[in-house]
Amino acid sequence: MYYNTNMQWQESTNGFVLRLERGEEVLTSLENFCKEQSVMSAFVCGIGALENVEICAYDIKKKTYICRKFAESQELLSLLGNVTQSEGKPFCHIHVVLGNEEYHVNGGHLQSGRVSVTCEIEVRTSSRPIERIADEETGLHLWKLKNHRSS
Repeated sequence: MYYNTNMQWQESTNGFVLRLERGEEVLTSLENFCKEQSVMSAFVCGIGALENVEICAYDIKKKTYICRKFAESQELLSLLGNVTQSEGKPFCHIHVVLGNEEYHVNGGHLQSGRVSVTCEIEVRTSSRPIERIADEETGLHLWKLKNHRSS
């Protein structure tokens, strides 16, 4: 995967703001940035345009993702998700909503996507790391939270 070290970024009050360059793979770039900046957990949001995108929906019965690819450039109407730790490395769990030139919209779990024009992302860091652990019931790696449970 391509990672462009010329990505523009700056610190903000609550973390960082990033501008990914054309051709960058979103998840790889975001994970590498978080590793380099020692981001242990964060919430992310963004907009822009992507191409060669693969999004997925999770089939809970089969415990597997069903994926679809979109080669053409699409508006990135919304990018939402989080950064946590999995096996000691940053793990990005990102969902996207994409819109094409006919105003049709698709959304799902981002598996991969390359920036076609720009991608502007806010990384709002959290003061404490959040880890993920395997959950047998769902087949997913879910947040491992330490402090409280609802009664």
